[in-house]
Amino acid sequence: MKLKNLLLAFTCSALLFSACSSDDEHYEAPGSADVPEKAKEEFHKLYKDAKDVKWETVGNYHVARFNGDITRGTTVTFSSSAWFTLEGQYCQSDQEILFDELPAIVIERFNLYMELYYAGWKIDECEVIYRPNMGLIYVIEIEKGDLERVISISEHGDILKDVLDDDDYEDVLPVIVPDDILHALEILFPADFQYLSVVEIDYDDNEITVDVMIGTKHKEIKFNLKYQWISTEYETGIKEFFEILGDNYRETKEELHDFFLRHQIDIEDIYFQKRIEVEIEDHYKFGKSISIKIRLRNNVELEIHIDKFGKITVEEDD
Repeated sequence: MKLKNLLLAFTCSALLFSACSSDDEHYEAPGSADVPEKAKEEFHKLYKDAKDVKWETVGNYHVARFNGDITRGTTVTFSSSAWFTLEGQYCQSDQEILFDELPAIVIERFNLYMELYYAGWKIDECEVIYRPNMGLIYVIEIEKGDLERVISISEHGDILKDVLDDDDYEDVLPVIVPDDILHALEILFPADFQYLSVVEIDYDDNEITVDVMIGTKHKEIKFNLKYQWISTEYETGIKEFFEILGDNYRETKEELHDFFLRHQIDIEDIYFQKRIEVEIEDHYKFGKSISIKIRLRNNVELEIHIDKFGKITVEEDD
């Protein structure tokens, strides 16, 4: 997935569709025999100038790989792909991209994240994912020796996922949002639902985890298998955090201010604003819990926990 040329089409869906004409002659590509005509025609509209097109089926999707201009050894790989449902509906585009072509905010947040957690690791590959009505996601693979990790970042610089690459990773699959999940999200965020987009959905045996963007804010919501809300987790800046606490946590705020003063932590200092992570979880059963991680200048990391009653506990890790 070494990305070479970032298509202008990925900047927004309007550009993606307006750059192509629907009147061009249809053409066949290797592997397209079982692909619905709807998918092939839609692909031709979106990517009129695509080269070296090859169709394949991946799970429940038809995938067109194209622009095979990257050679590894004796193998030519494909730098771009377009995904369609089995019925032929377009649902995702992927393209490899050079790290330097990432948005400035993504590069800044990624470099800081690497400095804090993955010093000595190297960037292997980068990819940009576009899904209709969902914005962009940037996927960066990093490696150190035999270890590989896959980090997903929103276009606003939010770290969405950081997982170990278990050698099964080849593609980021499209996200098809079931109506039941959309309905549950609309109930949970009635005022903000119009600004909400689903980034990813993970299913396991007992719960469903839905990553969403509300405007520029990333939240992780968990539901049970009946689509009943379990919890919401999100991160915020340290200055915004004190505003979120409000008057109900007045004593907690005063205790935190005293703690910061003793440890010479100035939340107006840009150093600490970048190195203080505040994670808030609202749980249907356990209420609100807060975790604050602080990297001091001597590289000692403090972790502050605040329970639903406002009680503070501190852990230190050097």
